[in-house]
Amino acid sequence: MDMYIFLGYYLGMKKKIVYVLCWFIPSRRLRHRLYDWAKRRKAQNNVIEIVKQDGRHVRVKHVRGCKFIFTGDNNHVVLHEPLGKLDLYVRVSSGVYIELQSSIVYQRKIKIIKYAGEQYQNSLFIGKNFSTTNYCVCDFCTGPGNITIGCGCLFADGVLWTGDWHTLYDCNDGKVLNANSDICIGNHVWLATGCMLLKGANIADNSVVGARSIVNKKFDKPNVVIAGVPAKIVKENVNWDVRAPHQYAMENNLK
Repeated sequence: MDMYIFLGYYLGMKKKIVYVLCWFIPSRRLRHRLYDWAKRRKAQNNVIEIVKQDGRHVRVKHVRGCKFIFTGDNNHVVLHEPLGKLDLYVRVSSGVYIELQSSIVYQRKIKIIKYAGEQYQNSLFIGKNFSTTNYCVCDFCTGPGNITIGCGCLFADGVLWTGDWHTLYDCNDGKVLNANSDICIGNHVWLATGCMLLKGANIADNSVVGARSIVNKKFDKPNVVIAGVPAKIVKENVNWDVRAPHQYAMENNLK
């Protein structure tokens, strides 16, 4: 069997030879693995880069605590030291630029996904001292779209989608109603647990997003609390601190 696969590969008939051989393999699992192997090609021009504290750019193949799966070409990942407690999972197809600024003590658990859409360019930028309690999922789906997260943000967890997997269109003229759009989060934003940010979401500086909220539009006003399904402004002229309420009150001599 190996001889025929080897021969078929060099004759430009790799898929056809494997497809024929699959008829004679009783194991369904082995057939699938063999056929997947026949379709696979080596991804090209994918770069993982570490920016040292002295400004040097160093290309690497592996980063501790990180997993990179490139199923396509022309992806670029830039990580700035110090990395802090970084737990990063990247599974992307093609044309994705990812940049994570430095973090000293904060924990960062991030999943970045783009399963298809090779013809589109996508980017993710995360500012300094971003931290998460659980995994933050950034999903580019299959179309264009960029995600920007500012400095000093705190996420309990959350899911960010720049688009949808399927199309919603107008029956009269066929116009697409759910086109992809960027997501932008300002500096010092706190996302409580279970939040979902959909395409076109925009959150200004020093804001808070309540638990289980779904944000699907722009909120350009800073220092607000956003909550609900869909989310709306429920309180204005506020700010937040990473310390627990009783600790903050005690240290600031508040009752």
